[in-house]
Amino acid sequence: MKALWSWLLELCDLPKVPTVDEGIAALTGGGLEIEGATDLGAGFSGVVVAQVVAKRPHPQSQKLTLVDVITERDGAATQVVCGAPNVPEPGRKVLWARPGATLPGGITLGIKPVKGVESPGMLCAEDELGLGDDHDGIIVLAADDPTALGAPAQRALGVDDWLFDVNVPANRGDCLGHEGLARELAALLGGRLVQRDYTAELAELASPLSTAELVALAIDDPIGCPRYVARIIDGVTVGPSPRRFAQRLRAVGVRPISNLVDVTNYVLFELGQPLHAFDWHRLAAPPVVGVRRARAGERLTTLDGQDRGLVEGDLVITDASGPIALAGVMGGQATEVSAATTRILLESASFEARSIRRTARRTGLLSEASQRFERGVDPALAARAAAQAAVLLARLGGGTIAHGEVDHDRRPATRPAVPLRLARAQALTGAPLSAASVEDALARLGCAATADGDGRWLVTPPSARADLTREVDVIEDVLRVVGYGSVPATLPALSAAPHALVRATADRVRHALAGAGLAEAITFGFQAAARIEHLGLPADDRRAQPIAVRNPMSIDQAVMRTSLLPNLIAAIARNHSFG
Repeated sequence: MKALWSWLLELCDLPKVPTVDEGIAALTGGGLEIEGATDLGAGFSGVVVAQVVAKRPHPQSQKLTLVDVITERDGAATQVVCGAPNVPEPGRKVLWARPGATLPGGITLGIKPVKGVESPGMLCAEDELGLGDDHDGIIVLAADDPTALGAPAQRALGVDDWLFDVNVPANRGDCLGHEGLARELAALLGGRLVQRDYTAELAELASPLSTAELVALAIDDPIGCPRYVARIIDGVTVGPSPRRFAQRLRAVGVRPISNLVDVTNYVLFELGQPLHAFDWHRLAAPPVVGVRRARAGERLTTLDGQDRGLVEGDLVITDASGPIALAGVMGGQATEVSAATTRILLESASFEARSIRRTARRTGLLSEASQRFERGVDPALAARAAAQAAVLLARLGGGTIAHGEVDHDRRPATRPAVPLRLARAQALTGAPLSAASVEDALARLGCAATADGDGRWLVTPPSARADLTREVDVIEDVLRVVGYGSVPATLPALSAAPHALVRATADRVRHALAGAGLAEAITFGFQAAARIEHLGLPADDRRAQPIAVRNPMSIDQAVMRTSLLPNLIAAIARNHSFG
């Protein structure tokens, strides 16, 4: 899981802002190993935010522009030669690599003549800073960008940040999103999780349309899909995402595509809830979205352009025409969002892990979504994720949100409480835990605990923690929060058992014989059956009735030995053959 440090801090309210090293130590100490940490802004230096105050054509070239920039209010302007076609009008901010600046690849800039005019440094495009492939023009900051003049470009671009590579345990699917990691960080550092609330924005961006009038749900498999939330966003326009928004996605390994697609990926990486956007106008009428098992002979062309045959175990999303998506794995080409999309059906659902795992493995479609569903996604996230994505889609796409949502919810009404005993926790961990420290740890973890008297509690874990089902699970988590350092360094009590008399006697005899010049022969405990026959023993002699080995290493070791003599004779014969 790729995680941005700034993103984690946004979702935490901590007593003190930790350093990057403190954050790494806390998460690693809590069982979430940070396998790598990358300073995203280290790829370049000496690039600052500058404001264009004047521009004019280059006297020797129609393709070049002389641009005057300043890095402080009322400061002296510096003339820079620029070959980009999108030099903005005076007043806008750009990124200036000054003389001495270092760019990716180790390039150091100086003062260089360009068509007879000296240019101190350059105005930068995305690809020149290693932030993307765009070289069509220089980076022009938004008109309302608040970054101060002269500030490092990293701050304006949102790359004054650290990227963590987190090794998430298999049973912690809740940590495959920034919110889950922030929950851990807050618990370990004595803070609280900050959950974004979009209630006001939903009302502000609401349209007269009703979601319930625009789409219906038909969930035929409530086990495969215990929850499905649908929202409608209308009047959107497809376009590029804002630079900082896109940069966050790029940092965690996702290629920005368009504002509509990028929003679903953004919410996935923030909350850990996969989403899918359908073009509402491309759904077969009447617009009824269903979830069921695939039927024999059905086919689906997925977003990667592959025509795929479905099997009866596959969980699929359908409309009136048939399958339109492989649930939790990949959408279908027929209903994908395009540049012409104006109305979106947003899917936020919870699917059975086993079904998604089987389909993803069979088709080879191992996506970010399937990875999370295979680990288990909290059904409680569905409505929150749909609300957040709807607001972002309306904001970035210039649309409105249809009133309400359609919510198929078949989650269990309650979750069984887990009994917890203080005495058991103390015995299992060896730590001097107190009732107060246990209750504090449970509160940090988001567990509801009801005291049952005499150091006993009934603990109800948060819905995100599907891994907390037994007393030992809760005890382990309590110790993680209290800290493994609280366990005293006590050496285990070991008692050495005395040698058995027979073994001690055998050792003395062995040493005595070796001292007399004899050599001990150590042979296998197995032998060939034919060697016993060579002894000429009577049939009723127990030594002539060896036990056969079921899976012998070779025919020469097919039975258990009943006498030392056959293998000794074989050893003598082998030694004699060597002279």
